[in-house]
Amino acid sequence: PGERQEGPVRDVAVSRMGDVAASASGGAVSLWSTLTGQRMATIQGQGEEVRCVSWSPEDDILAVAHESGTVVLFDTAGGRERGRAEAHCGENPECKCTHGPRVEGVSGYERSDECRVAGHSDSVCRVAWSPHGEFFATASDDGTVRLWSASTCLPAMAQCVFGSPEEWEGMEAGCADLARRAKCGEEDPNSHCRSGRHVVTAEGAVIVVVRVPREGSAGEEPVAVSSFQAHAGVRSLCCRGASVVVGCEDGKVLFLDAPFMASP
Repeated sequence: PGERQEGPVRDVAVSRMGDVAASASGGAVSLWSTLTGQRMATIQGQGEEVRCVSWSPEDDILAVAHESGTVVLFDTAGGRERGRAEAHCGENPECKCTHGPRVEGVSGYERSDECRVAGHSDSVCRVAWSPHGEFFATASDDGTVRLWSASTCLPAMAQCVFGSPEEWEGMEAGCADLARRAKCGEEDPNSHCRSGRHVVTAEGAVIVVVRVPREGSAGEEPVAVSSFQAHAGVRSLCCRGASVVVGCEDGKVLFLDAPFMASP
């Protein structure tokens, strides 16, 4: 009691065990004992405002979301950074997009087709975890929700490779054939395919994975479980197990990994 953070506290999250509370203020996160009210540790952010915090199911990871849209995972035992889901922002040297000033609440972000960053383009306002902690989801002011792998901090549907037929010589034959069919639109010209209970559809450059009800499941509705923003319009899709191959209008092919599609 009596200790305080500098500036307003924007978010508070209590660990699943209930013994530690995390609070976000300014560019730092403080960890507090819920028994004594004493500050146990401080995690410094990356020099920008922290928007929200979220504990993993095992309380071993704390997700810290920043105004830029970047989410950093910290080891709660030692405060070590475990990984980060990078955003489209001026502070990210990998981002090739345009970042103008925000005007009347509207972001000045303009996407570049050359940018390979897979994250958000605006502030992340909420982070939620899967029951076993293998994935976390982020909701952003850019109007999107993204699903990430907690072990790699890459999208659960991750853009892995760009390619053309001339570059596929060393690829496993089955995968190369899948890519060829996607590129040529042989699998499905209507831009949808199915793998088990999951249907993958596309509209424009947005790819969406929908989990459909089990056969005979009365009252169960289809649920959108993930989405991915391609760099160009989608022409065709092919699915096999947890792999999705996308043929784009500019002639490039994307290889996406969606491990959750392997679940029954």
